[in-house]
Amino acid sequence: QAEDGIRDLRMSRGLGDVYKRQGINAEYGTKHNQDKLCLSFLHFSFHFSKMNNTSLPPSFLTTEYTMPYSKIMCVNWMYTVHILLAYAVVAAGFGALATRVTKKEYHVYFGRAFMLIMYWLMASSLLIFTSGLPRPIIFFFVVMLVSMTIAFVAIRVAQTRFAAACLEHADQMNAQSTTKQTIVEKVAEAKRDLLQRPKTIKERLFSLKSLHGFFMTLAWYQMSGRAFVTDPFASWHGCSSYPAFKDQTGAVHLMPEVDPNYAFQGTEVAFAGGVTIGAIVMIGGVGVIWAVVATRRQERKLREQSELLN
Repeated sequence: QAEDGIRDLRMSRGLGDVYKRQGINAEYGTKHNQDKLCLSFLHFSFHFSKMNNTSLPPSFLTTEYTMPYSKIMCVNWMYTVHILLAYAVVAAGFGALATRVTKKEYHVYFGRAFMLIMYWLMASSLLIFTSGLPRPIIFFFVVMLVSMTIAFVAIRVAQTRFAAACLEHADQMNAQSTTKQTIVEKVAEAKRDLLQRPKTIKERLFSLKSLHGFFMTLAWYQMSGRAFVTDPFASWHGCSSYPAFKDQTGAVHLMPEVDPNYAFQGTEVAFAGGVTIGAIVMIGGVGVIWAVVATRRQERKLREQSELLN
């Protein structure tokens, strides 16, 4: 529990970690009282450490990182990266909204930036564990992810349908036209013609594009709301918690620094590098083989068709 200085082992991994410890601030008030709380827990931990004849893990004595049981749970500087990404997401979302009514040609780029930065934002939250998430934050997080999923699917379906409509309209225009135009020119003219067609209020409100806009705005709101009404740096106190566990006798122990059964002890770099390089070689090799096979197959079909024509 965050209140007694012991981090819950079943911590959440959501973006709400950015705004954690609000409950602690409200309950204990000043930083002086929080320091007294941390000092009390430090005495508590020394007491149990002495009883169990173990030494305190190194990361317990610093707020720069938390590394229990051969695993990284928190890195202090990652919080700054996380916050910068959070504001970048808000800025990209605002840009997408603004360009939707002004410079529409830039709208897609801001939308893609919003999605891509969000991936990195969520990844950075993996290394800022200190406590769990409030239930409302979990709810907002789910709403944001569901909204982004619906919005992405809606716009992809809309784009596919619009592309098909452009080709069909270009064929119709080509059949009625006497002027010579390239396929690219015909499709571009068909696109302009479809975009300039008047739309009713019903068509604007009940469409895949409006569905996309509604849910993307809702997803952006989940981030912008917290960014504008909270001071994230005031609520961050570094990697200030450390996991503990209770054994069968009820005694409390701090998680040890090293997992005796850790499979990659002393070989982490070799393992990570070997797996990554192996994957690159394997995927690249499959790609090369497929390119050769597909090219040879296509050449054979073209020769067969040429022989039939001759």
